[in-house]
Amino acid sequence: MPSWKLIVAAVVLSAAMPWLARASQELGTYQFNIHMALFGVELIKLTFAISWKLSSIQKCKCTRECRWLTICAFKSLKHTSLCSPSRQTRFLLAAFLNTIQNNLNLVVLVSYCATTFQAAMSLGIALVAPFSAVVLGQNHSGIQWQVIVLVCVGALQHSALLPSPLESRSSSESLALVALVVTGALANVYNQFSFQIDPELHVMTQNVFLYSYGALLTGINWARSICQGQIPFGHVGMAVLVLILFASAHGLCISVVLKKFGALQQCILALLACVASAVYEFLSFAVQPTTLKVTTYAVMLIASRGYVLVFERSSCLKCPPLLL
Repeated sequence: MPSWKLIVAAVVLSAAMPWLARASQELGTYQFNIHMALFGVELIKLTFAISWKLSSIQKCKCTRECRWLTICAFKSLKHTSLCSPSRQTRFLLAAFLNTIQNNLNLVVLVSYCATTFQAAMSLGIALVAPFSAVVLGQNHSGIQWQVIVLVCVGALQHSALLPSPLESRSSSESLALVALVVTGALANVYNQFSFQIDPELHVMTQNVFLYSYGALLTGINWARSICQGQIPFGHVGMAVLVLILFASAHGLCISVVLKKFGALQQCILALLACVASAVYEFLSFAVQPTTLKVTTYAVMLIASRGYVLVFERSSCLKCPPLLL
């Protein structure tokens, strides 16, 4: 897929996810088991990754000893050394962080609107930058840190100065949002580390292991919730099914973004998704933007463009530049 199509798909899916999550709520809460939904998301992603892997094996010329598709798949994975304990531990930890982040996503979206949620996720760049310097060894120059600060200014201006009248911000809900930002930053950086440690491997090959652990962890959470007295499924309507399908597509798309671009670029996409949500809010609900809102989104767009101009000329990133 060309880079611009991948970026557009990532922005559209990132902008749509909070709206779909809120549309699946009834009376301000979820009437279905969220652990069941998350297990369904991981299962769909795992099925897609396995199907992609098998289709790629079918296209290759196998030797006579590798006629059976399963044997060929096993040999291809064994050859990549992905079955080593160290690699499997990385995938397990990445899946664990993803599970926590996905649970917090649904919890936070009960109390926060879509644009504030996305602005908070883009604020994670303040943590992604130092995390990537420690975990990935990426060194940033002074002007690059200035661009990162500009991104944070736009996100903070939206999150702190533009509270939505639909939001109820208790201390526990604010703490959940902070935990989501921290966990999201850790998950993105560690997923990038897990993906880019083997740059020659296709992302779907790595996703087979990542989503296998993700399905295992979310399945355990689902079983635990049933044992604690929660309903196994609940009211699963069309809105919930659409949410599960879009969440699956979003997760697959983000995995490719992290593999090809990185965690910092993912925060920029969240910033663009926030602007896209604001445009959708204006067109669909006729919410008139104030001067402060317009300047906020202008800062976000300037920060995004500044990121492109600075980082695409940087030698600290080994992945292709974003938004060419």
